[in-house]
Parts: sequence; C-alpha cells; structure tokens
Amino acid sequence: MEHLSSRVFERAAQQFVLMDSYLDSISAGCGTFVYPRSLDASGALVTSDSKWWCSGFFPGSLWLVYEYTHDENIKSLALKYTQPLSPLQYRTDDHDIGFQLMCSFWNAYCQTGNKDFLSVICNGASSLADINGASGWVTSSVTNMSAMFNGASSLADINDPSGWGTS
Repeated sequence: MEHLSSRVFERAAQQFVLMDSYLDSISAGCGTFVYPRSLDASGALVTSDSKWWCSGFFPGSLWLVYEYTHDENIKSLALKYTQPLSPLQYRTDDHDIGFQLMCSFWNAYCQTGNKDFLSVICNGASSLADINGASGWVTSSVTNMSAMFNGASSLADINDPSGWGTS
C-alpha cells in the first residue's frame, strides 16, 4: 500500500506543477492571479480569483501533497497560492472565509509551524465573528474554525497544540 500511496502523491505533485504553469499563463493573459475552479462542458479549465469560496482548496491540496512528499517545489507552490489569500482575513462580507483560510493557512501552519499563518486564521475568525455579531446567526465557517481549535479557551491555547483533539 505504501508503494501505491507514493505513486499517487508523486503523480499529484507532477500534475500540480503542470497546473501551476497553466495558471501562470492564464494569469499573465488576464492580469490577475487565478485559482483552478472546475472544467466546463468542453473540458476547458475554469478559473476564479481569490474571492471564490473554494479558492483555499488548491493551496490546501498542495500543502497536503507536501506533507506526504516533502518536495520543496510543492512547498513553494503551496506558499505561492496561499499568500494571495491573506487579505481575506479582514473580509467581513462573506461567511465562507473559513473554507478559504482553513484549507490554506491551517495546512500551512501545520506544515511549517509558522505562527504568522495562525494569525491570519485568528484574524479571519474575528472577521467572521463581526459578521455574526451584526446579524446574530452562526455560520458553518465559524463552527468549523472553532472546532479546529477544539475548544481552546484563549489564543494562548491555540498556540499550544498539545491539547488539541482531547476535548
């Protein structure tokens, strides 16, 4: 089974490198940084900007492939596609910020230990709380982000992952 997993992740890494090249050419043509979204009926790639609710999925996938392969090329791509999502941490008009930030910045933090990534998540959670405070409703994103911290009672607890998953 290990051999099969290795082959799958090696192939995924190769495909991600190809996707990056393709996205670079699209970005150059349209003048904006793009993320893969889907394929249309003819099989052509559909892209989106960072505001699309699934924009964190691609960098999150890159981080997961990096976790398995430890391929520094993949880590560079993961950083390349994670960093442009950073401004979303201050967005207060979209309840999907959790999907965008947790997939990308949470995996970045888990793989690097860099607390700057964790700060982005905390700021995003605060922005979501602002949305919820104004309307009185709780979104799945807030719930998901809170669950990721497993009931941490403070930001200091978030910075100490030794107790995560024990509640």
